[in-house]
Amino acid sequence: MSAVAEEKTIDQEAKKAKMALPQAPDEEWPEAWLMTEGECKDQFAPNRQEPNVPVSVNDLRDIGIAYWKFDADAYTYPVKAVPWDPNDAVDPKLAQLRDDRGYSYADIITVH
Repeated sequence: MSAVAEEKTIDQEAKKAKMALPQAPDEEWPEAWLMTEGECKDQFAPNRQEPNVPVSVNDLRDIGIAYWKFDADAYTYPVKAVPWDPNDAVDPKLAQLRDDRGYSYADIITVH
């Protein structure tokens, strides 16, 4: 890696570390595990290895995964909106996350 690329990576990591909105505590992260080897025959199945091989929150962070947990019931979001303008968000935490990370898009996921 060149010195310029390395410096840019360090700057990006420092910026992420300074974000005002903290990620969810480790105990609130969803469970993660290594999937079975080979073809995935049923995408809806857990597809865990036998025995199960869990993946830690630190391992997830090490590969760049971040997790925030928001109170979805506190704000109203459109059931379906394509495209949805994230500037219409009334949730201040979502707006802060978007601004902190430079996001200019948003996906809406409805969990029943």
